[in-house]
Amino acid sequence: MRSSFHTTICVLEGLLAFEQAFGAASAVMDARRRAQEYLLDEAVATVLERRQGDGRWLLDVRHRNTLHEELAGAVGAPNRWITLRVRRVLDWHARVRSHP
Repeated sequence: MRSSFHTTICVLEGLLAFEQAFGAASAVMDARRRAQEYLLDEAVATVLERRQGDGRWLLDVRHRNTLHEELAGAVGAPNRWITLRVRRVLDWHARVRSHP
């Protein structure tokens, strides 16, 4: 049986709080890391699939009442802010995976 994303996040937050309060017991830390990977593998794959040939990501949608529309860029065009955010997340994910 699969739990909801929200339920799993709540458990992960609890495990992390336990580690911070009482130290990182290997069984608790291993369980938390496995759950993180379970939640992230599909999401990371989806993000990587959306990368354009030039290494950038497109702006999918601009929400109504976007402040500074000229900075947000055109919908469907490569977007430096989306690309920056994605690269930061992917860098973080790579660091987490390389330091279990």
